[in-house]
Amino acid sequence: MKRLTFQGIPASPGITIGKAFLLDVAELTVPAQSISEAEVEINIKQFRRALQSSSEELKRFRDQVHSGLGQDLASIFDAHLQFLKDPMLVDEVIEIVREEKLNIRHVFGKRVKEMLLQFEQMDNAFFRERKSDLYDVARRVITHLQGQRYSSALDQMEEEMILVAHDISPSDAAYSQQRHVTGFITEIGSQTSHTAILARALAIPAVVGVPNVTHQMQTGNVLILDGTTGTVIVNPNEEEIEMYRKKQNEYKIFEEGLAALRTYPAETTDGYRIELAANIELHEEVNAARQYGANGVGLYRTEFLFMNRSDLPSEAEQVEAYSTVLREISPYPATIRTIDLGGDKFISPLEFPRELNPDLGCRGIRLCLQRQDIFRTQLRALLRASTCGTLRIMFPMVSNIEEVQQAKALIQEIREELQQEGIPVNDSIEIGVMIEVPSAALISDQLATEVDFFSIGTNDLIQYTLSVDRRNERIAYMYAPLHPAVLRLIRRVVHNAHKHGIWVGVCGEMASDPLAAIALRGLDVDELSVSPFTIPLIKRTIRLISFIDAWRLMEDILELPTASAIREKLNETFGKKVLLPFK
Repeated sequence: MKRLTFQGIPASPGITIGKAFLLDVAELTVPAQSISEAEVEINIKQFRRALQSSSEELKRFRDQVHSGLGQDLASIFDAHLQFLKDPMLVDEVIEIVREEKLNIRHVFGKRVKEMLLQFEQMDNAFFRERKSDLYDVARRVITHLQGQRYSSALDQMEEEMILVAHDISPSDAAYSQQRHVTGFITEIGSQTSHTAILARALAIPAVVGVPNVTHQMQTGNVLILDGTTGTVIVNPNEEEIEMYRKKQNEYKIFEEGLAALRTYPAETTDGYRIELAANIELHEEVNAARQYGANGVGLYRTEFLFMNRSDLPSEAEQVEAYSTVLREISPYPATIRTIDLGGDKFISPLEFPRELNPDLGCRGIRLCLQRQDIFRTQLRALLRASTCGTLRIMFPMVSNIEEVQQAKALIQEIREELQQEGIPVNDSIEIGVMIEVPSAALISDQLATEVDFFSIGTNDLIQYTLSVDRRNERIAYMYAPLHPAVLRLIRRVVHNAHKHGIWVGVCGEMASDPLAAIALRGLDVDELSVSPFTIPLIKRTIRLISFIDAWRLMEDILELPTASAIREKLNETFGKKVLLPFK
């Protein structure tokens, strides 16, 4: 049998060796059929029953996950339940059936496909990953529309196997704990998908983003899955199997060493400390952040509160979410970013004109200042929650100083309103901005006079600085975090921040790369905020290097002409110190 090697995105660490089990993709659509006037209401009643049955089923499954894995992971299925009430799905399907008199099974499948495409085209990775949630829900509804009871394909597994699929739904991922699944491999996905989160919680190695892998293997093929490096080997030889068995043992020892670092500071060998915080999307992820040793929440993306619902989140609902984060991460701080959604990113309940280039359109702080009805409610909720812990408020996509001044004035106005209402507000709330666009980096000396901190969002800063859309496969290779232009902008931001006595962090994916983390430490960044499960690895990296050595190297390295030359120099200088023993 032919030996094949694939490289994907490491989503859950660990190494496993076993046979493949291919999970088929269910077809969502069936041919359209005209129905009579009398059949319209019959179809709609069938649809409502299918929605109700799916909802009851998901609630039972959520309760099972809660019992086995805890509330944090069970809450993932609240997002599924929201889809079953989403007017852009439910109401539109019913409207189309009534107007066009077409069978419900066709209309529902077609509408789901349209929404899946909407998610796929979003620039925000968090929202792109909601595709698998919607697909999971759609499979259940379709099964009930067909008059059948939903069952998982995993029931067919009779021995320990590695699950291979285009995508693995969160419910299949959670159910795998009860079956014989030892690993996940998917063609799409990222480290922030619900499936990846569940894989890490279940300690199941996973590799995602492996293009066309399902077309090049079959059930029963022997696989090696390395969830630490993102490597997948199909039909390995005996020498490779033996080598990876040895790596399995080495990884186990390494993992035990990382766990031992949990209570230690991220401090260099010469005594310079950097704060390590966690990026989260859901307030239920705070426990994971604490478990992995985070010194706070460096980025709480609040957009999820606004998604997949028929109304805007109330002030009370937002107060509860923000208060929970602040209480659970205390005594450490929580940096909560105000909503970073653009006109084409609201699935419901708001509608905005579609923009030709949403990346450069009305998003982030621009949208908030234009829609102050939404912004004021969020700011009131944040200020009301501020007494529950150490709150930092951060504005996204700032490009000029006027935006910061307007937002700060609004906060002061709302603070005074709350005080008049007799509602207590913390007097020590830090206000910061994300440095995501070159203009903000270039005027960071001016912005520093208005705020208490900067957080560099490297994902967008790299994209805008290099004019590279990393979703575009033809040019994705040009997306280079260590490009000298990017590093020089970061150096400028850090210099201006420290000159004005404020601290600066980095909350983009760049901070999750050990070599890039060394570069950022050498540039004197004060805080790195990464996904919770990455914290131990970055902490280990920081504790193995000297700050002075990193600082001196960065002084020289910025004169190198290419990202590849910079990475090579970093690897040459520090690679042996931070090299993972099992790679």
